[in-house]
Amino acid sequence: MFQSAHKAAKDIVSEVVKRVDHKDAGLPRVLPQCLPEQYSLHQIREELIPGEDSTSNADDLERLLIIYSCIIAIDRLHQEDDQKHDIEALSLWVSKTILPDGSSIAQDEAPDDTTEASREQALTLTRQKAVVGLQCLEILLIHIDPSSPFPLSFSNEILLSLLAFTSSRDPWATEPNTTRAVFLLSHASVQKRALTGDFLINYVLQSFIRPLFSKSKPTTITAAGRPAIQSSAPKPRTTTELLIREAKPWKYEKPCSIPVLEWAVANIPVEILKPNFHLFIPPLLTLLDDPNTNLRARGCSILTTFLPKLPPTLLKQSGLAEVFEDALTPTLLFLPNLTPMEESVVLLPAAYEALYALCDVRYPKDDKEEKVGREKFLDGVLRNGVLKGYLHSSEHPEIVKVLLEEMGVIVVKMEIHAVKHLKDTLPIIFTVLSDPFAVTNTSLLISAIYALQSIILNCWVRLGLPKYRLEILKALCLCWKNTDEELVGNVKGKMEKFAKVVEELKATGRIFVTAVAESDHGSNVKNEVKMLVEVDGNLRSLFGIGGGKKNEK
Repeated sequence: MFQSAHKAAKDIVSEVVKRVDHKDAGLPRVLPQCLPEQYSLHQIREELIPGEDSTSNADDLERLLIIYSCIIAIDRLHQEDDQKHDIEALSLWVSKTILPDGSSIAQDEAPDDTTEASREQALTLTRQKAVVGLQCLEILLIHIDPSSPFPLSFSNEILLSLLAFTSSRDPWATEPNTTRAVFLLSHASVQKRALTGDFLINYVLQSFIRPLFSKSKPTTITAAGRPAIQSSAPKPRTTTELLIREAKPWKYEKPCSIPVLEWAVANIPVEILKPNFHLFIPPLLTLLDDPNTNLRARGCSILTTFLPKLPPTLLKQSGLAEVFEDALTPTLLFLPNLTPMEESVVLLPAAYEALYALCDVRYPKDDKEEKVGREKFLDGVLRNGVLKGYLHSSEHPEIVKVLLEEMGVIVVKMEIHAVKHLKDTLPIIFTVLSDPFAVTNTSLLISAIYALQSIILNCWVRLGLPKYRLEILKALCLCWKNTDEELVGNVKGKMEKFAKVVEELKATGRIFVTAVAESDHGSNVKNEVKMLVEVDGNLRSLFGIGGGKKNEK
């Protein structure tokens, strides 16, 4: 019945395979003249849905193209009185067919049993299957029978397939696919169904997620998601068996499990999460322990969303706070040259964010009894993360920028207690601000200035000491001088480039003078600044304090 349609669809798929670089290109539909004059959903189901035999991505795309072309040709589609079961069967097959499999993972995450060209081809076919399949689902479930209530036949399998396309971070989730999946999930009745314990706990976590992660569960927890008692026996040698496909089905067979887990964590109601939190622990720790930095960063992001939904007492009583801390802390040292630069600058901020979330939940800021524990935790993050990271990677400006940004965040969280680290944090900032070549990297300068502002606003009571006061004055003056020299000639492009630097330097200089003047040992700072301005009038704008006009430009 659909022989001509099969031939036309096969030609279309052949063209898709040839142009693998057109990742988001739309697909033409099968022309009406290649379709039967009249057909019903039952005939489409009987003729196009294959049996139990496995089919290739190309074959699946071919069938999806025919189904899509048939159901949008309303004038040829014969509407029957009882077609609900046909809609259900077609929707179920489409949802299972578009679900990404192991052929969809990025090349650097795949075992080297396939060539890069073949994997890129498979990924392109997967994307195109999703483009056509999601359109089919929208038509079948919403538009095919306007008299039917929406949502029609949204089974667990269909919901799961839609969740696989909700994150733009996945290689198979192009913008059109993500937009359509989110639209289908956005209906109030669908949301109500998706956010039930039956779907999230029984189907997603128990039936889908748990079996996939069971073989690669970290030894730090039990099968029930509780902290495990560590054995004193020597650890077994690591073998390549851990790297094969069978050991990580969530990664090599069902990579869509990651966006499904991500959506579940982000959307699960707190009242459902609390009694079932242990089901999330094994997959989260597995992601945090994975050697692939992209997956590790994804795990950090999911954990950052997960932790605020837990009560502080649960983390404390269960011992999971220490488990998460031990899993996250090593990630802070994923630095060049052992870790590629482009991966490190993505992974580090995600790991720090997860640690901040852990700190805020385990040691609430307004809980006086946890004040000492909070301070100790942040001390460890600063020492083992920022300071060690700078020691290992100070020659990499991109890493230094990330570390300075995190330094500012930690100082704000520690408040006055950050004064104990001034001897370690200020030299890092001084090095960046006084470097004459730093003006070529304005984003690095801005990060250093923001970090200094955080220190001034939180540690000002100790900055009046000469060893700190004079060094900060020196760093600000040198940075101002270097920036001023770079702006010689009043070139428009440079003026725009350094406008933010100049603005923030002025703000920092004036905040510094005002704050230190109120601190111990800092009452003379205004006189010191006036002396500097008398020597170089250009500094007047930096500190906002008048002086002589000697050498003023």
